Amino acid sequence: MGKWDNKEEEKEEREENLPERSDRAKLARTRASLAELMNDPEDEFNQYVQQMPADVRLRVDRQHRRLKTGLKAGAILLCPGFVACKFKNHCTIPKRLVGGKIDPGKPEHYPIGLECVVERKHYEEQYIGYCSELFIDLDSITDRGAAQELATIDVLKRRAQIILSTGDHEGFGTDFMLTDKTYSDKAFDMDGDGSPLLIGTTTKVHPAVGVLDTLEKRRLKLLDSLMATREKKADYMAKISEHKRAGSDTQRLVDIVSATLNKMKEGTVIDVTAASEYEDDLKI
Repeated sequence: MGKWDNKEEEKEEREENLPERSDRAKLARTRASLAELMNDPEDEFNQYVQQMPADVRLRVDRQHRRLKTGLKAGAILLCPGFVACKFKNHCTIPKRLVGGKIDPGKPEHYPIGLECVVERKHYEEQYIGYCSELFIDLDSITDRGAAQELATIDVLKRRAQIILSTGDHEGFGTDFMLTDKTYSDKAFDMDGDGSPLLIGTTTKVHPAVGVLDTLEKRRLKLLDSLMATREKKADYMAKISEHKRAGSDTQRLVDIVSATLNKMKEGTVIDVTAASEYEDDLKI
């Protein structure tokens, strides 16, 4: 009975030394240590949090959970209301009337000071889509961060596309071009209404075009990096599986040899011609 107890202990020790189990244990210890440091009751910030009114703390915790799960992004525009919005033609809150006119509705219909409805919805759709298609591990800050950045890139790309669709604040961009105007810096160079004298113009590609190109390159780089990480993880898991299988086969062989030696000690005669009963067990 003692021998079998030792074997079980040795088996548990081998399993604990597997890379997967070892990494999990190390991760658990790291998280526990960090949680203890961050929850230090003597820390001034923690004391401030503890003294928060219940409703305020609830709002803070709710926003923190949204940030943690990736459902909140800092790059989303804040709604300034219909009148001040630079992208009002693409807002989904106003009512479109016949003839291209827009009925903005009441000011309280707009989430002024909060996230833009259009960009917030678009971000959430993209984030959930990336998490689903790329099998994002929400417990992994690396995976979650990559999905957040991919969704944010899509939001910024859409904003740049809107600028190219309707033009920027000066009306440039619909033809992908921007015209820079150069004015005289001399005090006496004025036109008829007293404005600085225009002395030249320069046409170049609109910056929004370059922004789209940069964002798309960043998106593709992130996707490539994420897929490479997936491949490395798959190789790692395959090695762990192979390690487990090899350990199991080795243990089975040790058990067979031990059983044979015990029979020999007990004086049991082992017929070589009957060794075929061990043949299947010895196949690894």
